[in-house]
Amino acid sequence: AFDDELMDDRIAMNLLYVQAVNDIERGWLIATKDQHKQLTSLQQRGSKKEYLRLARTLKFYGFMQFKPCLTDYPQPNSRVIVSSGNRELNFRIQVSSDQVKEGSFKVTRMRCWRITTALPDMNGESDDGQEARLELAFEYLIAKDTLKWITVYSDQAILISMCLQGMVDELIMKKH
Repeated sequence: AFDDELMDDRIAMNLLYVQAVNDIERGWLIATKDQHKQLTSLQQRGSKKEYLRLARTLKFYGFMQFKPCLTDYPQPNSRVIVSSGNRELNFRIQVSSDQVKEGSFKVTRMRCWRITTALPDMNGESDDGQEARLELAFEYLIAKDTLKWITVYSDQAILISMCLQGMVDELIMKKH
């Protein structure tokens, strides 16, 4: 039984290691130049545990990353990469070709959310010339006594909603 536990741990560690390496290569985890050097050195030495210890400290570790999409925040048709984790939705908004702005939306400040489908018109096209698309909108407490609807246009809207529900469920479980 003891060997089985070690094997399970080793398999789990290898899976986490491969996932972390992949996330870093894709740019889904944010690392400084020094951290990148350290990670490369640990990877070359085959120090998987140490690599994971460092990777776990990086920004966005454990977040679910979604495909690039559009949002109406801060302005209509803003290009965004949405990720979820740590009880928040994170937006990395493409402000210009070389500038990305980041925003965080805490689940605890969301009043509700909904998923809708923007249906095409009689000719099979939506208002912007595209096929039907999914939208996830959430009502967010922007400031004291100020709620605002923020919409994400993504074919992964259902998955984003499931992540939000999972984070809410986790908060409720911790409360009880």
